[in-house]
Amino acid sequence: MKNSSNPKALTDHRDCATWSAALQPWFLPRSLLYAINRMLPLEYRMKMVYYFEDYGCLRCGRKSEPYAFNGFCTICARTILSRIRFALLRRQRTKKQRSIKSVSRSMEARRLLKDLR
Repeated sequence: MKNSSNPKALTDHRDCATWSAALQPWFLPRSLLYAINRMLPLEYRMKMVYYFEDYGCLRCGRKSEPYAFNGFCTICARTILSRIRFALLRRQRTKKQRSIKSVSRSMEARRLLKDLR
């Protein structure tokens, strides 16, 4: 992402809405996210950019790296997004494994009980 104190440069970036929503606890369709962002005052949307400009990255404090989103530099944002992705994938695999196990158990139970019909 671009390191810029110019709000227009940030809003021109194609993935700005996606990046700004990356750490929110809910997932919204892009059109709804844009609609919500249009209702918010510029100062509210820019508060983390302003924080970054004044104090540096929220996580590591660096000012030398470009701004990414939510007060994080690109290095920390990449780390956080990787961790979120890994956590989601790990739970998704666990859920699939549980699902496969339960299907296997159900098939085994049916096989064992088919003589009782």
